[in-house]
Amino acid sequence: MRIDQIGRWSLVPFGLSLVLWIFPSSPPTAGESTPQGTGSVTVEEAGPGFELPLVGLGSSLLILSVLRAQQRLESQARQTF
Repeated sequence: MRIDQIGRWSLVPFGLSLVLWIFPSSPPTAGESTPQGTGSVTVEEAGPGFELPLVGLGSSLLILSVLRAQQRLESQARQTF
């Protein structure tokens, strides 16, 4: 399968979100001290979720559809002139 210039540009957000998902900027630190006797309940930080790649995929699809629509409008404008 061959990817054209528009396809490559639209894959940039998806690729960046995957990189940020695989290599997070601030890894969770183990052994953080919590104040004792405050009565607060701490929640352990979960591993990376799947939301970031989904946002990247959604933005890539949005960019792809906008650029394809722009390409169709440009071709229709060239045909009329």
